Amino acid sequence: MLDFPNAPAVGDIFTTGTFSWRWDGAKWVVGSSGGSGYVAKAGDTMTGPLGMVAVNPFIVLTKSASGEGVTIYGNMNGKTRWIEVLGDTTPESGANAGSNFAIYRCDDAGLYVDAPLSIIRSTGIVNAPVGITEGGLPLATKYGLPVGTILLYAGYAPPTGWYLCNGQNLIRSANPLLTNLFANTTPAFPYGTLDAGSFMVPDLRGRVPAGQENMGGWGSPSPGRLISGYTGGVPTDVLGGVGGEAVHSPIAAELTNHSHGHTHAPQGGGNFMATNPGSSNSAPAGSSVRLVGATDNDATGVAAMTSTPANVVQPTLLLTFIIKGG
Repeated sequence: MLDFPNAPAVGDIFTTGTFSWRWDGAKWVVGSSGGSGYVAKAGDTMTGPLGMVAVNPFIVLTKSASGEGVTIYGNMNGKTRWIEVLGDTTPESGANAGSNFAIYRCDDAGLYVDAPLSIIRSTGIVNAPVGITEGGLPLATKYGLPVGTILLYAGYAPPTGWYLCNGQNLIRSANPLLTNLFANTTPAFPYGTLDAGSFMVPDLRGRVPAGQENMGGWGSPSPGRLISGYTGGVPTDVLGGVGGEAVHSPIAAELTNHSHGHTHAPQGGGNFMATNPGSSNSAPAGSSVRLVGATDNDATGVAAMTSTPANVVQPTLLLTFIIKGG
């Protein structure tokens, strides 16, 4: 039997051993307000660590309705540093949707900065916008493919975290890793932008990629293997440069100088005579020559060149290109 004090005032604390009770004006209730032991179900603040000793101990935090959040705060001097969300306010709509997990980061003033980690409950997809590192290296670099890697792909719908290389426009805030990559190239965002909040991925539709010329390396820093005058105007030292042609119409400058030798005999015998007798027994290319003999004939040298474009596409199998975004 506990010997509670007589005529207590509201808020008085009675402590025995490690337990305490508080007088609420009508009865003694388990809890403390400056004492030790149990705390009330609502309103009290623990001033010491919470200890649990049991077989398979656990804590259950239950929200009363969809659209509410289950949250644990980590504070310092009254300022929030970290927030662990064990079910955010995204409404539950079936098919495991809603109540997603997240960890929020806060600044020295206790204000929200970002969500460095989140997990979508319906898919299990883990989002880490600024990347996860080990030993100072991003996991994608240490164990996988770095952001910006381009691969040939036999499908049309790219895997999660990848994009088709079709020149599409992406929002920078939703793609921080690719944004950081392209913002630090020369030129910045080499594959194009529509505005300050977006960027384009490489457009490899119907194109073959080639190594940029001035990447350095052994010998000449720019070996000149792709000469822009013969590649449809490719700027060979510019990241993201495009050019080339699928068909080509030859021009006279591309034809090698050449000559043809001819032996002619007039019909019925006889001799040839130059149009201008006495000057030479030869005539310049393209001039008329009178054939003198049993039958008169005219021979005219004609230079002809076709203008029909020639197909220069190699035997090809079409696949898709994809780029890693995160």
